[in-house]
Amino acid sequence: MNSNKIYKKKSDLTDAHRIDRLYQAVEQFEYSSELAKRVYHLGKPYFTDSGYTASLSAMQNGWWNFNFNRHFFDSLCENEMIFVILHETLHYTFRHLFRCLDRSPALWNIACDLVVNNFLLEKVGFANITNVRFQRFLKLSITFENLPIVPVNQRLNLTAEEVYDLLAKSPKILQKNAPCLHACDDHEWSGEEGQNGTKDGEPIEDLVGQSRSEARGTKDSEIIEELVEQAQKIFREWMPNWGDTPSGELRAIGEIAKLVDISWDLILSRHIASCIQLAFEERWAPPNRKIAWLYPDVLLPADQEVEHPLLSVLMAIDASGSISQSVLDRLAAVARSIPANRVQLTAVSFDTRVYPANIRAKASQIRGGGGTSFTAVENFAKKQSQYPDLIVVLTDGFAPRPTVQQPNRWFWLITAHGTTKHIEGVGRFCMISDMIVNSNNGA
Repeated sequence: MNSNKIYKKKSDLTDAHRIDRLYQAVEQFEYSSELAKRVYHLGKPYFTDSGYTASLSAMQNGWWNFNFNRHFFDSLCENEMIFVILHETLHYTFRHLFRCLDRSPALWNIACDLVVNNFLLEKVGFANITNVRFQRFLKLSITFENLPIVPVNQRLNLTAEEVYDLLAKSPKILQKNAPCLHACDDHEWSGEEGQNGTKDGEPIEDLVGQSRSEARGTKDSEIIEELVEQAQKIFREWMPNWGDTPSGELRAIGEIAKLVDISWDLILSRHIASCIQLAFEERWAPPNRKIAWLYPDVLLPADQEVEHPLLSVLMAIDASGSISQSVLDRLAAVARSIPANRVQLTAVSFDTRVYPANIRAKASQIRGGGGTSFTAVENFAKKQSQYPDLIVVLTDGFAPRPTVQQPNRWFWLITAHGTTKHIEGVGRFCMISDMIVNSNNGA
């Protein structure tokens, strides 16, 4: 593929102008402006003279960087910009970074690009763009049109693993067509130009193309997993029929995700911590009179510390008998780690009623044993002096679907052999066992 030189050509454009171009492209995207906006606001653009094209980096401060080589970015039209940022995000959404295993990274990258680009063309609507410049971009991109390894009517049903196998069986097509195609992203990011030069601004290596063991073994895998959840949430809400769509990659998320082992209590602790930490809101101050002649090219950032009131967390434990003692003990450990001076923690157990529970006790026990009703938890939440900021429900998921007042505040811990069928669309969830977790989103 022709992406083998590092762009160094200078441009008269400033990075501020580049950000404005990208923002305007997002605002004016005609096929799915809301999707483009939500993906754009996952992070922020970062421009460099290194790299070949573009990549997406998970940052240690919990943000994403949409990394662009400046010359590559300047060569893109508005539709191509949106195509690239959605392309990058879908690699995370489809968990490609965890699925390479022992496959050839180069061939795996081509397979992943094929399914991502096909999704963008067929599902998002890029196939309907007739602009001559964008069509020229597609003719040089990694698409099934340019690598015809499968009939049109089968393309949306394929996973990256299946495409990889087809590519491996089509060496002649690869040898003939692939050298003429441009990748629209870099699957590895060097991280040499971390923003601001601080630890929190250093990119975590983009793991697409690495083996699963390498990806899982990085110290930042938990941060990457959280960002994967955010990306999946956006696409789930944009495609309500996520679970019914014939797209192979969407199907593969549920199948492949079972391979990812992460500590669920760590994810829960981090989620609670994110609700209680001090917020620094970035404000843009008007320019000093002495430098007013530079305005609006110079904007001065100002950090403002904002104190939040005491936050409330409701922990509700299903008393139907499916909760093992080891899982209960780990939940109790999380509860004991919550600073009492920052959070008002209320712990209950429930069946069709709600019962007080001392989750912070050394030997945690729960009351109940009848049927299961999530509505009982919702009714209890609404009777509090204020609706809880976070509701954590530990359950096997077998109960009628609840109608809740604040679905975005619900976080479900679904035990081994449990189900998410009845809580899809109500907050977020983690599939857990005594030892490991498969993290996902239910919204």
